[in-house]
Amino acid sequence: MRSEALMMNLSVSQMLDLWKMRSGYSVARRDCEIERDDGIDVDEYFTLEMNRWYAQLLAEAPVEWLPVEDLAAELGVTTDACGVVEAVVPACCVRPVEWHVEGWKRDVVTFHPAGSSEALRQGVEWLRGSAERPVAVVSRGKVTLYSVKPGSEAVVDKALCVVRPADGSFRFSQAALATLPDVRQA
Repeated sequence: MRSEALMMNLSVSQMLDLWKMRSGYSVARRDCEIERDDGIDVDEYFTLEMNRWYAQLLAEAPVEWLPVEDLAAELGVTTDACGVVEAVVPACCVRPVEWHVEGWKRDVVTFHPAGSSEALRQGVEWLRGSAERPVAVVSRGKVTLYSVKPGSEAVVDKALCVVRPADGSFRFSQAALATLPDVRQA
């Protein structure tokens, strides 16, 4: 169950401040300025680290912790003569979560990687997914859906995906704060 009230939306500078605080680099005094050019750029280093953390969070964390949007209207969808549907996903999609095609009896919530045994099974007409037992295969930039009635055009009416916010902000549940590194306790 998703709770939007528990979602945080931090700008890059807010996230950087939080990252510094968790790393023990928060500055107590703000009434003076010191400039050095003989060390690493701490802000750049922490920005790289927090971007790496966020990318992993979006790819692996529980969906309840993450921003999810329905991208059905933004998909490029084609259907071949056998009823196999290919959907090109927008760049903001990190991973699909729950999809549905008009006419299917149920949603797809498991997305198999290309090359997996379930994905390879889809090449055999008698083992291929159907409206009763749909199958989704994910490869870079697209989702292949098995399948719809041969000769018909597919309408993807639900395409829930974990997304990276377009404005570059960091959006996640408060529960994800527990996964932030805290070097002060190390």
